[in-house]
Amino acid sequence: MSNLILCGPKGAGKTTFGKKLAELLGRPFFDTDQMFGDSKKLYLELGEKNFRELEKSTLQKLKRVESSIIALGGGALLLPENRKYLRQRGTIIYIHVDKKSWLKRVEMVDSPIFTPSKEAYYQLRVEICRKAAHIEINYGI
Repeated sequence: MSNLILCGPKGAGKTTFGKKLAELLGRPFFDTDQMFGDSKKLYLELGEKNFRELEKSTLQKLKRVESSIIALGGGALLLPENRKYLRQRGTIIYIHVDKKSWLKRVEMVDSPIFTPSKEAYYQLRVEICRKAAHIEINYGI
């Protein structure tokens, strides 16, 4: 059975939705952000390029994972090779949250990835997720 791979911007609800889905379907759940610890700290220490390489190697560790629910970090699909690899590993489901709702969710979040702006971050993630995903679902507040 194929993996269900959840993508979307930070704060879209991938982890919350993924845990519920895994419980409902009786499947294992993996959250790639939690697999390597404090992602914000690592991002600041390593810089974006090295952080993305760490993220890529983390995804490769999932190559033997089957029939699982996998929640990706918000930027996991930025690298084309990750998109290609993940499309082969399962069904990518884009968890879409409209911009207004998303901005409410991340209003108090301080993150280095929101540069130059939260709006620019959101738009880029939406574009990439829509291109990579097999399925898009709306997951409102």
